[in-house]
Amino acid sequence: MNMRWSATALLALGLVAPAVAGDDPCAGVEIATKVIEIHYRDVGDAAQLADQMIGECGAYKVPRALHAIIVEDEPARLERIARAIGEWDEPPREVQVSVSLLIATRDLPPAAGVADELRDISRTLSEMTRWTRFRSLGTASLRLREGGEGQAEIAERYRVSLKIKRVDQDRRRILVEPFRLDRLPAPVTAGGSSIEPRPRRLWSGELDLEEGRQHLVGATSRGRQRAIFLVFTAWPVDDDGPEASGILLQEER
Repeated sequence: MNMRWSATALLALGLVAPAVAGDDPCAGVEIATKVIEIHYRDVGDAAQLADQMIGECGAYKVPRALHAIIVEDEPARLERIARAIGEWDEPPREVQVSVSLLIATRDLPPAAGVADELRDISRTLSEMTRWTRFRSLGTASLRLREGGEGQAEIAERYRVSLKIKRVDQDRRRILVEPFRLDRLPAPVTAGGSSIEPRPRRLWSGELDLEEGRQHLVGATSRGRQRAIFLVFTAWPVDDDGPEASGILLQEER
């Protein structure tokens, strides 16, 4: 008995190799290889940048023994990748961050009590929110490198903690993540020993700050009888400092 097999059946049995649609697009393409050293930034981030720019015939790998990535691609594209990574791989910038703390209530506004540099802010908040009286508790200033973190106390009862995640020079933005504001309870004496109670978190999150511009975050108390406002200003140390360019307001309950 004669048996006739269709091409589909033979393919299903693995007796016939599937047809290849077209030739290899990278056949005959000149490919160059370059070791790109990473001096300041994270190698994983550099690999992500290369992955976004690499061509159809390109490839990259991250050797464990080197703080570098090895990229293969067409010569012109390879040079563009190397140049982009070189411009991105800059030393971390130093940033100055100023954090001021204001307590807001609905009392009649006092004649004094708010520092001159915060008086315009309190006036703006009075016009934009239901809070009428503002009292400055103090200001903390931190100088940190990109990727660095630090903390400072304000008025001995509050502590700010933050990390400079990234400085975007093109957008003139400074990303702070994480940021946290804690209230420090008074020490408790028990059995002749002083015990430091655990700090109480009042606010935490991330901040996308425009260089030199004041940025406000507000948190309302549970009874809504008062609110806390944080005034942030951040700028690279190699700049001249902040300029008065407006206020961004964010209030949370």
